[in-house]
Amino acid sequence: GVIYQDAAGNIISANKAAEHILGLPHEQLIGRNALDPRWRYIHEDGSDFPGHTHPTTIALHTGKPVKDIVMGIHNHNDDKFHWIKISTVPQFRPGQDKPYQVYATFDDITDQFLTFKALQEHEARQNAILENTTDAIIAIDRDFNITAANETSSNQYKLISGTSGKFEVGDRVLDLVTPDRRPYWENIFKQALEGRKLVFENRYDTDQGPIDLEISINPIISPSQEITGVSLFGRDITQRKQSEKKLRESELQYRTVVEHATESIYVVQSEIIVFARSGPSLITGYTGSELIGKRASGLIHPDDYEDSLAEYNSQQATDTQSRKKYVFRVIAKSGAIRWVEAHMTDITWEDKPAILTFQTDITEYKQLEETIRKTNRLYKMLYECNEAVVMADTEQKLLQNICNVIIETGGYFMAWIGSAENDEAKSIRPLAYYGHMDNYLESIKITWADEELGRSPSGKAIRSGKTVVIQDISKDPDFAPWIDQASEQGYSAIIALPLKSYGPANGVLSIYSSAADCFDQDEINLLEQLAADITYGITTLREHRQRERAEEALRESEQRFRKAVQSTTDIVWDWDIIRGDLDWFGDIDKMLGYDQELLPRKRAAWESILDSADHDRVMAALYRLAQTGEPYNVEYRINHTDGSKRTWIDRGLAIRDRD
Repeated sequence: GVIYQDAAGNIISANKAAEHILGLPHEQLIGRNALDPRWRYIHEDGSDFPGHTHPTTIALHTGKPVKDIVMGIHNHNDDKFHWIKISTVPQFRPGQDKPYQVYATFDDITDQFLTFKALQEHEARQNAILENTTDAIIAIDRDFNITAANETSSNQYKLISGTSGKFEVGDRVLDLVTPDRRPYWENIFKQALEGRKLVFENRYDTDQGPIDLEISINPIISPSQEITGVSLFGRDITQRKQSEKKLRESELQYRTVVEHATESIYVVQSEIIVFARSGPSLITGYTGSELIGKRASGLIHPDDYEDSLAEYNSQQATDTQSRKKYVFRVIAKSGAIRWVEAHMTDITWEDKPAILTFQTDITEYKQLEETIRKTNRLYKMLYECNEAVVMADTEQKLLQNICNVIIETGGYFMAWIGSAENDEAKSIRPLAYYGHMDNYLESIKITWADEELGRSPSGKAIRSGKTVVIQDISKDPDFAPWIDQASEQGYSAIIALPLKSYGPANGVLSIYSSAADCFDQDEINLLEQLAADITYGITTLREHRQRERAEEALRESEQRFRKAVQSTTDIVWDWDIIRGDLDWFGDIDKMLGYDQELLPRKRAAWESILDSADHDRVMAALYRLAQTGEPYNVEYRINHTDGSKRTWIDRGLAIRDRD
């Protein structure tokens, strides 16, 4: 938006974008100033933004520009605060040190501002999860610099190093270990950067006695399958190690420790659970007595059983003594699926071979890992889509690149962008698409009309102008006309996002997922931001094309005008009343005996060569033309450089702006 304010701060001009952003028609904007009590401004923190500190007031008072101020302004149309970024520039008349007016330019950044706020809240939730876990969690980049770490990791470092200091994000992790241990850790991190997953235990002597840590090193893999760093999970297993030692010492000590352990513990013989203690967490929901006699394999998720068995047999073939770790899913008594980390070792139970298993519920860690992966993938997708918006030179290329990024980076199953046609059927015409589809769009019929075939997510989104989500297409009766074709393609969930600028939705972005219940609120918010970016890109490209056509038409019109003037012996002049500029078209210098363009192009120069007897009459006629629009038709004399007088006849009309 653009507005102009006079020296008193009153608005004297505003464009259509300003009217839309500020929520007021032109006639209500004119005459207002920043101190008008009807305005409501707020800072980013929600506090009041006084009118005397408004950027236009500051620019007029100081005579200096004010740049990129973010503020909220109440919009009367929707009774909400819209967020804008505003810059103001004072303007001066020649020779004056006080501005006679100021102009302000501002952009509506409401969507970006709210998305940023949502991101901050999302990051706060993630940090809360990190800080509430008892495990140390550290992430490092390929240069071994720490990019994330929780408080537990810092506390463990203090205990192990015997120092009071702590490491911070940006520190080089190899600088935190003693020189003699650096090659060891550098080798481990390099293996992870090559794609290996490492799990090992280390013992450290501390002032509080020895502690045992189980350390898991894993590569951090980006959505594009690039290894961008390493994650380290450190778990204090001192108590568990002590428990295992006691268990090996005697049956009595073993049972005593088991009763006080915090993990779920099982003894399995010939695949049957012969001893079980579920622990306080009750991972599966079964009590110890309910588990005895069950087949251990019956608790493992069917999709994980074969892999876990193959891994167990493989490790048994090479190492029968060490304790082994496995990660798999189990099915709880309620039917819920939980992730567990199981540590198994071979023992003798009642004179027969058996397997002792310690299980820890790691569902929250798995959910956190998935959330981090998904969030990184979505933000990378949003970044690449914004790049496509910036780089696109045609609308079709923009839409196609957006669809490609949604599939290749976003990891979705299929995406397409359609246009809401204003034909009789109110059809939706696909403009770009990508992903798993196999002629899907050609095989279905959809419309945005309020009828059965208009109740698809795309039709509803266009009609309502709001995001439409189907988390499971098999459970949505409105989707019945398309369920067979969609199921054949493997679609399970759909989100449709309207594409709109200043009016109703005129297009739609539809994204399909192969997994049901996959669109959470954070993801929906980011996809709505993506839809807004697409709309912005389309609008910008169209406005650019319109501007190019208008500029070309103006050039052609000017060329025709100049050719017409050059073909006549008359003089055509244009007087800008506000600036005082006077532009002649024709050979006026030659007519009056001046060298080429020596006669100044100012009204004062023209007045100076008027015959003094005619001057007042001519100027009075000119002012009547300017003030009342009375036609200007005057005959008068004008002075030639040779001293003679030439008689001229002027005819003119007034051209007025919209104010």
